[in-house]
Amino acid sequence: SYLAEVEFPPGTNPRTPVYQAVCSPIHNVLPDHYKRLHQLTTSRPGGVLGTTLARLARARLPRIKWRITQGSWFHNTLSSLEYEDRHASIRFTQAICDDDDIPHLQSLCQTDLT
Repeated sequence: SYLAEVEFPPGTNPRTPVYQAVCSPIHNVLPDHYKRLHQLTTSRPGGVLGTTLARLARARLPRIKWRITQGSWFHNTLSSLEYEDRHASIRFTQAICDDDDIPHLQSLCQTDLT
């Protein structure tokens, strides 16, 4: 699960930000090597490597870029979008058990989208 935001090209004046929210409430356990691979491919060095490979393949570079602003989380996660008038926010939570084995939701992050 993660939250990503579009980085528009210079000179572009978007009227509103654009986000991609990915959340998996139930998933299979992801092996550690896949977690490390995901973290590498979404890091700055991974982006440089991907851009270099795209140029070598003569692929056209995209005009916009996605940047992960919150996350990545690799466990069962819930998210909720909250709206009030023209204000929007997103919250990511996960279920955890306290010392008495009573489950409750723990906030991972809450981010304003507007």
